[in-house]
Amino acid sequence: MNFFKLIFPIVLSFSLLACQKNKEKVAQIQKQKQPVYNPDVIYGEDNRKDFYEVQNPLLQQLSLSTVALVSSYDMTDVGDSYLLNGTPFGQAYDLCPSEPFLTQPTTAFCSGFLVAPNIVVSAGHCISNEQDCRNSYFVFDYAVYKKGEFPGRVSKSKVFQCKKIIHTQVADNGSDFSVIELDRAVTDRTPLKLRQQDEAHKGDPLVVMGHPSGLPLKIADGAKVRDVKSTYLVANLDTYGGNSGSAVINTKTLEVEGILVRGEMDFIYDGIKGCQRSKRCPDTGCRGEDVTKISEVLPYLPEEENTSPSAPTTFHTEPHLKIPDNNPLGVSSKIFVPFSPYSKKVNVFVHIQHSWIGDLQIALTAPDGTTVLLHNRKGRSLNQIQGTYGKDLSSEETLTLFSKTSTTGTWTLTIKDLAAWDEGTLVSWGLEFEPSKTPLK
Repeated sequence: MNFFKLIFPIVLSFSLLACQKNKEKVAQIQKQKQPVYNPDVIYGEDNRKDFYEVQNPLLQQLSLSTVALVSSYDMTDVGDSYLLNGTPFGQAYDLCPSEPFLTQPTTAFCSGFLVAPNIVVSAGHCISNEQDCRNSYFVFDYAVYKKGEFPGRVSKSKVFQCKKIIHTQVADNGSDFSVIELDRAVTDRTPLKLRQQDEAHKGDPLVVMGHPSGLPLKIADGAKVRDVKSTYLVANLDTYGGNSGSAVINTKTLEVEGILVRGEMDFIYDGIKGCQRSKRCPDTGCRGEDVTKISEVLPYLPEEENTSPSAPTTFHTEPHLKIPDNNPLGVSSKIFVPFSPYSKKVNVFVHIQHSWIGDLQIALTAPDGTTVLLHNRKGRSLNQIQGTYGKDLSSEETLTLFSKTSTTGTWTLTIKDLAAWDEGTLVSWGLEFEPSKTPLK
């Protein structure tokens, strides 16, 4: 409206035809750029960070329990994985060039988080009925693990569907949450811990993890509780529309305080630059962001919603690499581990097809350069190696050498064929970090 008032005196000075054309243009701009009221806004400094930018490995670990809610219409089945059909952020919202994350895809419509192996919590307005249940996919690891590498494809092992809605409710100025049972258990990550007693207090430090405007995972800390209501908290969280359903975590206790559900408008139209930009507020200004208390959700959760990891954290690749015959350089395959798992006990599973495994030497190198010899020219004419070093396969050197190394970074498996006549293929391999009860410090 202010933009129209600004140009109106100028429009009057033009011919009748020009006046009419300009009026039509202004009306069109106003219609297209009208801000939409959703969660949320930037308070003070913009604290949103991609996974790879976060320096605290424990926050990275917690964020793995975040799930992106994606419409089935925005996913394309391509066999063992799905293509994610997302529009670049800047294009989707006609953003000003100064906005961050312009080229990242926007695929998610809401966020959620894991509270039990097969239970996810989100906002009630995200999953409110059976149609929402049928048309929504729950996608883990929709995140940026390396600068410039955006997620466009996801393995089907990371994608879940809604089996049923356990409970959903929405109140305009109160609780807003949904509890969803997934079609199968999530076994490669840990459900988040939830506050079970008392409640948060003004000034408590917070971090939020979710998918603002549908972007890949963003972790935003530096927020605080501003007010405590009967069913929700008010905080100065840096969140946007797609953050609805995000876990809001107390950074002192590492327990979920609640679910991000509503707040300020996302963007305002810059009439001078002709684009949209994030609305910014001082840390103590604007209305604040509303967070449904997790205590509203607890009655609808299974009794054992907070358990230690029940299965190893695994990373897997299927390179199908040819192993060159009689070549001391061999062939290498890499796996990037983006966080420090709950345990540094490492197992290594491999599947190698080769007509004479007695020709092979296999070694694993950790991100800090520590190398362990797994296989050294044993087995003679056997034609494959398939199993897990540390379990059913014995390594030449002990895997405990990795216990004091950094797990975050690139792990390299190197296979050398050191004799003539036989060739083979590295079909697949992976890393398995066995669970423990205590997170790494």
